Amino acid sequence: MIKRMALALAALVAVFSLARAQDGVDPLAVSLFGETDGAKVSTGVVFIDGLLIPAPYTVSQKGNVIFVNGKVASRFSVEHKEETAASDDAPVLEDNPAPSRSSASPSSDSRSVAMPKAMSPAERRAAAAREKAKREIRPTGGFNTDPNPNAGATALFEEADYTYTPPKKPEPKAIPYVRPAAVSGSDRIAKMKAVEAEKRAKLEAARAAAAEAAERAVENFDSLTEDEIAAYKEQFTKRRDVLEKALKSDNLIFLSSGVSSTALYPKAEMAQFMVAFYKAISKGDPKTMAVNSKMKAAYLNDIWANRDRSKDALAPILKRIVAEAKKR
Repeated sequence: MIKRMALALAALVAVFSLARAQDGVDPLAVSLFGETDGAKVSTGVVFIDGLLIPAPYTVSQKGNVIFVNGKVASRFSVEHKEETAASDDAPVLEDNPAPSRSSASPSSDSRSVAMPKAMSPAERRAAAAREKAKREIRPTGGFNTDPNPNAGATALFEEADYTYTPPKKPEPKAIPYVRPAAVSGSDRIAKMKAVEAEKRAKLEAARAAAAEAAERAVENFDSLTEDEIAAYKEQFTKRRDVLEKALKSDNLIFLSSGVSSTALYPKAEMAQFMVAFYKAISKGDPKTMAVNSKMKAAYLNDIWANRDRSKDALAPILKRIVAEAKKR
């Protein structure tokens, strides 16, 4: 009987762990950081990985993962950070006191400065005469001038050298200008599409690399200290509260399931974005969605890739916002 109960308990634990694994949450993370369920919120707009999640919304937290309506909306990296200890080989700095100045006479110090000897009147006259003689001998001419003022006006110039010096290397031959061939409008459009396709391919490659990096997110729960566990738990709970409060304020939220990044926009910008979203679909131009520079291109590109799945679900939200604006 006891053996059967033990097997049943083990099976129950296995089912519990499997359910957590399917949610994408490590059971150990749930035991360390706990879980919190929020209330339903009917306002706001949430995009996860570019896909619109229909309202009403329920923001919950399990371990290091945030969920919206049961879908993984944000994942936090968790790891133990080793503290770097100070090296024992570091040099010890000692303060050397500054030398004090003695008030005694410096005559006995060999480093004292000798004062100049006073000159007699005769010595001063002799020194003045020597300086005057030096000034008379020194030339008075300037640049390109003759020091003799009586040399005439031609002394101000030197004879110019007009001899030709051939270059060391022969000058290159002139290349005739060739007007480029005229490009038709269809060729320009094809070139623009090719450039756009290349940009899209690079963007998709970068997004795939980011998703792969997100899948390898650090999740090391074994070496966490009690302080780290408490700090992480506070961070996860705070993020859930921020998202729930933003939805209650009827904000626009962009989330990524593989990382913890979040973008929040107020209600006015949300309405502008939704109008621009439908305008971009009608024009076939995703650049129209960028209603302001604060919206990151990575989120907008994901939304554009899922536009066919999101446009029908976004229509009733837009109608609600328009109706509320008319009531005001």
